[in-house]
Amino acid sequence: MIESYYSRVNFSLIVNKVVEGDTPLDVLCSSEKKSDIIPQGYVEYELQSREYVLNSISTILNVNTAVEDVYSAPYGQTKEQLALAFESLRERQESQIINNDDYGLLKNVADSQRIQTRNGAPTPDDMDELITKVWKEPSFFLAHPRAIAAFERECTKRGVPPVTANLVGGTFITWRGIPIIPTNKLLVDGLKEPKSQSGKTNILLIRTGEDKRLAYDSASSYLILSLEKNEPALNSFKIDADKNVTKEELVIA
Repeated sequence: MIESYYSRVNFSLIVNKVVEGDTPLDVLCSSEKKSDIIPQGYVEYELQSREYVLNSISTILNVNTAVEDVYSAPYGQTKEQLALAFESLRERQESQIINNDDYGLLKNVADSQRIQTRNGAPTPDDMDELITKVWKEPSFFLAHPRAIAAFERECTKRGVPPVTANLVGGTFITWRGIPIIPTNKLLVDGLKEPKSQSGKTNILLIRTGEDKRLAYDSASSYLILSLEKNEPALNSFKIDADKNVTKEELVIA
């Protein structure tokens, strides 16, 4: 008897994007207190936000009950094979996030954020130039192990070996304090495991963390001026570490 287990993962994402411009709002910076007119405006979002409809990932695992009965100790075959099936799903998911022709990271990098290496193999100069593209709180590099090895060779030639760091239980090399995470999802000449010693690949520098962008100081109070119905109202709020908002009594002496 064959037992079948079906797994499927679905993903969808809608991007709420601000219309590109110099600054979304004008800000007044002045020492005057009364005569200045405070500029007002609003943040304009794109009316038709792009929706990323991500591909579903599916698989069917067939497990022979005879195998489960005979080889049930010390490991349960069904549990182990299901674990391998989920691992395969996650591997495919990671590959799609990077390489998908529609929503993959590689396909959605703006041309202004792309650079070419100077002389083939990635050098410290190339990595520094990439950092200038994502200079505000970059999180980590993503690169194929072959690309990381080539970068280490270039660093050794220049006498500037990369520093290592322990992260999430593993040891990774870093450049300018930014860890370089290996992944075979960034293909070399279209292959995960290339046979030749040379080839073309990509290195990504990722900036993550919506929580960082929306970080609040729990020790501070925030004043919000409301102009609804032409009746100005000034309110004070505090936001704790869990983003719970509490209105404060505002006393103006």
